[in-house]
Amino acid sequence: MLFLNISLLCFSLLFSRWFYMKYLYFYSLSIFPPSGDVDFWIPLTQIIIITFFLYIFLLSFFTKKIYKEIIIVFYILYFMLLIYLLLFKNIGIRGFELNPLSFITDFIDGDAVIVLLNIVMFIPLGWLLSFNKKNLGIVVLGIFLIEVAQYVFYLGIFDVGDIIANTAGFIVGTIVKEYLFNKISFKIVSFNLNRKNTRS
Repeated sequence: MLFLNISLLCFSLLFSRWFYMKYLYFYSLSIFPPSGDVDFWIPLTQIIIITFFLYIFLLSFFTKKIYKEIIIVFYILYFMLLIYLLLFKNIGIRGFELNPLSFITDFIDGDAVIVLLNIVMFIPLGWLLSFNKKNLGIVVLGIFLIEVAQYVFYLGIFDVGDIIANTAGFIVGTIVKEYLFNKISFKIVSFNLNRKNTRS
């Protein structure tokens, strides 16, 4: 078990560092601009966070256990980041894009990472909610209202393409959740309960 933990942690760190520097670094600078000449701490913090959650994901996959405390921490950080990206990243900017296929144009024109991030950042919401008409309607309405708020309060661009991309992310998340839980029987446990079981 110790060898598995060390191996997964090393792999998670190396992969996260490579993935971040290759695909996320320059986009991260536009989202979290450095406060001074040195941009060391923000990238380091982001790499550590990515490493942590990748390690937990891989550990859960191999041990078939999901820890409640990790889920809580993950969603606290997730919703904090989501609120920042949706409402505080583009303060003072206003515009609108009514082309529903604008995300395809952006993808072709070289902004593929931005399009993928618009999809990926709503995938965890699909893990939290089951897929049905009611939840889909709530998610679409919520995304639409956020886009309206971005336009009205100068918090960003009202983009129909973003609504579609974000909704697609939610749907992908529900599909991934249903597939994993149908194929793999995960056990949701607590760190405290796990310790008690170990002692007994």
